[in-house]
Amino acid sequence: MMLKRLSSLIVGVVLLITGFGFGASTSNASPVEQIASSLERYEARLNPLVLAIGELQQAESSHALANADQSIATQSLEDDERTLEEDRSRFSAVAVHAYIGRGGSVETFDTDSLRFLAMSSSRLRSDERAVLKAKENISQSSKAVRETQVLMQQRQRRVSQLEGPAAEALEDLDSLISQTVPTLPGAAYRAYVRASARAEELNPRCRVAPALLVGIGRIMSNHGRTPNSTLTVAGATDSALRGLVGRITIDSDGGAIDGSTEKDVRVGPLQLTVRQWNEFAIHDDPIIDSPEWLLSQAIAAAQLLCSSRDDLGSIGGVRRSLNHLTDNSALTEAILGSARQSARSNDLGLGSVPTDPIQTAAKTLLLAARPDSSQTSSIDYVLAWARLRLGTPYSQCQGLDRRPDDPVCPTGTNRFGTGFFDCSGFVSAVYAAIGVALPTTTDAMAIDADFGSSKIANEFDPDLDQPGDVLLMDGHVALSAGNSVVIHTSGGQLTEEPLPTWVRNGVLAVYRPLRAN
Repeated sequence: MMLKRLSSLIVGVVLLITGFGFGASTSNASPVEQIASSLERYEARLNPLVLAIGELQQAESSHALANADQSIATQSLEDDERTLEEDRSRFSAVAVHAYIGRGGSVETFDTDSLRFLAMSSSRLRSDERAVLKAKENISQSSKAVRETQVLMQQRQRRVSQLEGPAAEALEDLDSLISQTVPTLPGAAYRAYVRASARAEELNPRCRVAPALLVGIGRIMSNHGRTPNSTLTVAGATDSALRGLVGRITIDSDGGAIDGSTEKDVRVGPLQLTVRQWNEFAIHDDPIIDSPEWLLSQAIAAAQLLCSSRDDLGSIGGVRRSLNHLTDNSALTEAILGSARQSARSNDLGLGSVPTDPIQTAAKTLLLAARPDSSQTSSIDYVLAWARLRLGTPYSQCQGLDRRPDDPVCPTGTNRFGTGFFDCSGFVSAVYAAIGVALPTTTDAMAIDADFGSSKIANEFDPDLDQPGDVLLMDGHVALSAGNSVVIHTSGGQLTEEPLPTWVRNGVLAVYRPLRAN
């Protein structure tokens, strides 16, 4: 089983991360050693829990089959009893009719009447046997229901017993990781590190930095922690995550993966398409062969990234491989930004993400004259200015050598609205239109002290949302239009839409540049 093979990799992968063994005391250990030791303890308690969950799933499946058999047996008994009653009524009517028609004497029955009555009587006996058999089936199926119910309860208790120690170990791991990446839960960290190692084991040339998987998980579903889902101690979502991002396409699986026989939607915490899941997931372990398991999704995502054969050591190659997964340039940029953020912590051993030239460029400021109108508020002007430019195509204007997927920006155009917008170019330009200078890259926004003074929250809160708020992600930024609607570059152009899930998941801070104005 894949889980057992992964278990054998625990020591090797952790040694790869730490460069040390686990014999030393953690009292004076470095952060990386502490995390490795904590991960080992969590893994030791996780593996029996996952196996117990698999046994519980088997019991639940058996119980469901027993219930289905009981329903079939019950319906069969009802049908057989109805048939018996109908044949009894028919036999009685025929017998009475024949008896009266022959003068009330059995001796006067002709051969055909006797034969017909004999056949009817035989049918009655057959009906009665069928009813008895159906009752036996109900008895047997009821017994199976009770037995599988007991087994299911026993295995549920076993899972509950194992969840406690695993949760305790996970809490320690969460505490250590939160000191460097507060948004990354320990169960997700473990899944991404293991998935990276597993993908390389399957294909030595497939080297996906765990940080890239962190970025995907963060943007797609906040690592499985959406408003309607949480990430369990074992590393699976407690509800099916379907259609959080992406387009609806024609059904390809008959509902086997995404639950819909009419359409295909993305599934799981990393929001893979049905086709991506079927092609790249490892399907040799029935326990975790499900889109709800973060480890399985991460392995599939890693293999998908490698399938493009792009150079994952270059920013262009990483961007192209991510585009295969997202089919959305804005999603790709947000993922890259989140991946860069997590990769900055050497203590977690998440690998490195190639730098993006535009993110490392010197900070620049745009300034324009504030509109001279006492009848129009700054926020109204900002929104009107932005809406007049909806549909402006997306580009970072870095040139084909740096970003082959960007439209070419002719001489005299730029990413600040002269021909094109990128995400940060739009936000800085819209505020420049009212004379407010903002940093012009997401990296600069994150580190600029003046801009930082306008920060009002660490995450998006619909109750606090106001038009003009700047929603900053690591790699993407959007302008709030109020009521959980944003204006930003997405889908290849400047667009206005209800706040997408992936933006909500990725928001690191909310700024209100005009709150002091």
